[in-house]
Amino acid sequence: MRRPNYKEMTTSDEEQSKSESEESDEDNTYTEHLRRYSEEDMGGKGDPFNETDMYFTAKYIASIPDWEHLKHKVRWDPHHEKV
Repeated sequence: MRRPNYKEMTTSDEEQSKSESEESDEDNTYTEHLRRYSEEDMGGKGDPFNETDMYFTAKYIASIPDWEHLKHKVRWDPHHEKV
């Protein structure tokens, strides 16, 4: 989670640019650890869900508006057709 970076009003331009540079380095460390998921890494039919299966399932759920108000069949039938 990114935390706000408060700057003092008395900092010089040199100190401010150094601080901004350090901040951009910190942002890069977070993105280096993000995993890329591929459909090839998904488990087989009947296998327990793995991390990749969970990622694609969550991505599907997030793409459906009003998910919580839909009935089971309306939620999952389009997903089964894709798979």
